Amino acid sequence: MAHIDSSKHILEDFAEKLSDIAVVEKAPKMEGRSMMMFLTEKR
Repeated sequence: MAHIDSSKHILEDFAEKLSDIAVVEKAPKMEGRSMMMFLTEKR
């Protein structure tokens, strides 16, 4: 819980590296003690 900003940054970097094959469906957000982000493939 102390490193929420760095966790969000890691997920955003991951999405950026996959930007040629995937798009962010749902941006990173906290759900309880977990941070989640949804990616979908580009068509």
